[in-house]
Amino acid sequence: MTCEMCGVQGVTKVTLIEGSQLNVCKTCAKYGTAKPIERERRETVRIEYELVPNFIEEIKSAREKSGFSQSQFAQQLGEKESTYQKWELGTLYPSIPVARKIERRLGLKLVQPLSQEDIVLTSTNSEEPTLADMVKIKTRK
Repeated sequence: MTCEMCGVQGVTKVTLIEGSQLNVCKTCAKYGTAKPIERERRETVRIEYELVPNFIEEIKSAREKSGFSQSQFAQQLGEKESTYQKWELGTLYPSIPVARKIERRLGLKLVQPLSQEDIVLTSTNSEEPTLADMVKIKTRK
């Protein structure tokens, strides 16, 4: 794939950079935070998922209400305490399957479908859109 920031060809990963989800190369990924997106195929329809916007506040509040320390809850999930701490700080995001596990443990809704209407792409002459080609319009309350 093509990096949507610098245009280099190669392996890319979805990264949250200044509020926008972009497919970027390893070099450009350092400017943002990796954000998990899970793709699911149902017949010919592709469904993508993302974490809810208030993910950090939701897990921290629910964990505290449950009476678990970060260490205890991380252990219950089978994750490292340092990893869980990064989730609550927002410097790292769990994968969609792990977020679903947290949903079940805390009784929360943390994963939502990503609407294709939220992303508007305009294309130039290149095969894959770059950052300059992409306009993302997203309204959240």
